[in-house]
Amino acid sequence: MQNNVIIRMAFFLLSMGSFFIFTFLFLLSSCTPSLSFTPSSTSNETTSSSSTNNTSPLKIIAIDIGQGDATLVVTPSGKTFLIDAGPVESGTNVILPLLSGMGIDSIDFFFPSQYDADHIGGFAEVVAGADQTLDTSDDFLPQITYDRGSAKADAGEVFENYLVAIGNTRTTLHAGDIINMDDGILLTCFIINGETTDGVKTSLADDDENGHSIGLLLSYGSFRYFTAGDLTGGGLGTVDLESQVAPQVGVVDVLHVNHHGSSSSSNTFYLQTLQPKVALVSVGDGNLYGHPTVTTLSHLNEAGAEIYQTETGNGALFPSAHIVDGSITIEVNENGDYLVNGDEY
Repeated sequence: MQNNVIIRMAFFLLSMGSFFIFTFLFLLSSCTPSLSFTPSSTSNETTSSSSTNNTSPLKIIAIDIGQGDATLVVTPSGKTFLIDAGPVESGTNVILPLLSGMGIDSIDFFFPSQYDADHIGGFAEVVAGADQTLDTSDDFLPQITYDRGSAKADAGEVFENYLVAIGNTRTTLHAGDIINMDDGILLTCFIINGETTDGVKTSLADDDENGHSIGLLLSYGSFRYFTAGDLTGGGLGTVDLESQVAPQVGVVDVLHVNHHGSSSSSNTFYLQTLQPKVALVSVGDGNLYGHPTVTTLSHLNEAGAEIYQTETGNGALFPSAHIVDGSITIEVNENGDYLVNGDEY
């Protein structure tokens, strides 16, 4: 009897030992995933993937066409638009070679900021392409040309050539229009023909072409770029439209300086409201207008803007200004960081 009891106890203890061993092994196996380490090879692959993001940057190129304005924008997906096209011969001598060098064979949209020859002179040449003949296979005819409507008060050959070249692509912009240029890239019209997005419309003389300028805000994520042709700010007896539009636009990262640095534009209130980190001045050496002026450069400097100029010009010169002697290229990442000719902002 005693031997049987001892045998039963032994089997019981053995079975309990097996139970505890099994339970321990089960718990250990259950904890294993949370205790595992990511192999170094996987970690490297993840780092490599995030650091070699294949998303192309948004590119804004203030093209060096001398005294005038021309800006090419290329979105990450490859859509293209041209804001102004410089004076006559800019299309054939500068813009078309630039497009060719970048491998661009079409332009989706045109945006003339106003109708003076130093802004629209190159459009007809761009449309005509390398052979400078309209309605041929190498034409750069846009899908849509967004302009201010109506006609230039003293319309001449340059304006007439512009109208012939763009044909029925012409569409009139209005204050408050928002154009979805690409995924996440918006272009908003804040002022046109003296009218702003708050409904205020300033009466302008028919021949005040600068006052009729279009003000466009390009936004991409947190990045904001404003360009407004030759919009006036009250200097030299002009109508102060800058102070009218500035509160609607608000703070920007980059400002394409109005009217090539003339004293007619870039007033203190306008710049202190926009607070640009970077100011681009499209200007030509030897110009007859004294651009850029010391007044404008002083206002930009007081506003804390880093100044970049396509050329030295024929006016004032700030020692801190970046004289590029060429086109100024802005590259914007989707997180809002941007480079201006390689300088980080």
